[in-house]
Amino acid sequence: MNKHLVVIEDYSNTGHLSELVHAFYPNEQLVLLYLNNYQIQVHHPEGNYPKEDEFYTLIRLLSRAEKLTFATPIRWGQISGLMKVFMDRFLDKKVQDLKLDQKWYDKPLTIIANGHPMVIPEDRAAAFKLFARKYNLNYRGMFYWTTQRDPSNNLFQEEREEFLLTIGETK
Repeated sequence: MNKHLVVIEDYSNTGHLSELVHAFYPNEQLVLLYLNNYQIQVHHPEGNYPKEDEFYTLIRLLSRAEKLTFATPIRWGQISGLMKVFMDRFLDKKVQDLKLDQKWYDKPLTIIANGHPMVIPEDRAAAFKLFARKYNLNYRGMFYWTTQRDPSNNLFQEEREEFLLTIGETK
């Protein structure tokens, strides 16, 4: 079982968002699933997907994790396109039949986001809150850090610690 699984969209796999995730969880063993490394088709009302589609591979991995983090850039004030495609696929009827709301009951979900502007409105987390509610996940909150700042500085550590205290985790 993977203790902490991170679903992330970071095209370079070593970019700013990957750096941010590792800085946020410096002492945890993370399994990072880069969405850009998987073939995930957009949601189709009848559930017709090519055999190359790997969405259900990701579902199996998510189901085995004890703790989840979704990491996404914020573009034009919204979650990234790949993260949206990934979350939209949960609308598939086959996913509803899996009863994930029972299997994932109270599993922690934290969101890490980066991008512009410096302050992100709270409603940008709405999609994640709805997702967590639908699948009975324990939504912990969204930590946002702008791409204009280095996550290795003291301000990052202060904001990270404040966020962790807010969600009831220790430093």
